[in-house]
Amino acid sequence: MYNARNMAREVSDWAEDNENVRVAILTSTRANPNAPVDALSDYDIELYVEDLQPFLAGDGWLEIFGEVLVCQPYKPAIGDENDVWRLVIFKDAPRIDFHIMLPEAIEKDISTYVIG
Repeated sequence: MYNARNMAREVSDWAEDNENVRVAILTSTRANPNAPVDALSDYDIELYVEDLQPFLAGDGWLEIFGEVLVCQPYKPAIGDENDVWRLVIFKDAPRIDFHIMLPEAIEKDISTYVIG
């Protein structure tokens, strides 16, 4: 059954209250209000945080968004130990792919998304 929960809003509200999170960015088709969305459409969210350790220490922070059914283990991106992912399928919410980085990575990411 397709669940219409607005996970972007829920993550945004959570990020606003989390002092460790400096920036949260929604990317991919969910960032386009005109893109078609269905039950398989996930949320791709980039979090720029001051400290990665709270996210690496355990999965408790994910429970704020609902019951976790499946969670891919963190893995560093090739060549960057300060760049981790968490792909999560929730019981009653769309899947979220979290990309969690330190603030230094934002300049590189912005140049990726800016069309010049």
